[in-house]
Amino acid sequence: MALRESNSGFNPNTYPRRSTSRIYNDMEFLAEHFGFLPVEMLDELYNGYNMVCYRFIDALEDFLKSYSTLKSLDYEENLKEFEINVEKTLDKYFNIFQKYVFDHILRLPRNKPLQLDHYQGLDLMCTDEQEDLVDQELAKARRSLMSQKAFRHILRNKLTKLDQEMAMASVKEQLILSWLQIARDNNVYPVHDSARFVAEQAERLRKTILEVIQRIRETGAFEKLTSPDERTQHILNTVQLQLNAYRHNHHLNIQGQ
Repeated sequence: MALRESNSGFNPNTYPRRSTSRIYNDMEFLAEHFGFLPVEMLDELYNGYNMVCYRFIDALEDFLKSYSTLKSLDYEENLKEFEINVEKTLDKYFNIFQKYVFDHILRLPRNKPLQLDHYQGLDLMCTDEQEDLVDQELAKARRSLMSQKAFRHILRNKLTKLDQEMAMASVKEQLILSWLQIARDNNVYPVHDSARFVAEQAERLRKTILEVIQRIRETGAFEKLTSPDERTQHILNTVQLQLNAYRHNHHLNIQGQ
């Protein structure tokens, strides 16, 4: 049987509420002091004793099966009802135990100025000017994040276009190579210089695009850049020039044919 989370409906955040002498509630204070959430400790206790209970019920079922004179129909329904009643009883008393823990064991004195050692000597009160400064910094960080997301979107679109153009260039390269192979197979020499030039340019373009994409991925430009720097702009310009040269030469080749 699988472990279950506590289903008591108990909300530890309601025990107790925020103190007027501390800037956060008791559960936050205790979590920082202990290094873990008290409610997680109680959940582990809940799961632990439920596991013990389930193992006991499994052992009881195995014990009943060992009697050859008993049929499964004689005890399965009663065993299931017994399991349900045990779960209800355990949940009932765990809720009582959980409430006692939060009301008495983990309850902090009301409005008493408690302070952790690493907070001694620190001024935790914020002025209106400090809050305004924090709001301004948050707004600045938000704008920076939006700018980064926008630039990342541009780079992804550019990469998609480059992938598409590279795929088209690869198809054209294979077509040209097949023409050249046909020419060699049929002893058609010499092959027109423009066809060889287009094939070489297509291969250069393919390698250049692959190198650019590899550099972008290795340097993590998608995550680090918020706007194109000189190096990135140079790479983009180089790729664009190669694409323009390929289109121009391909157009001249078509006209020449």
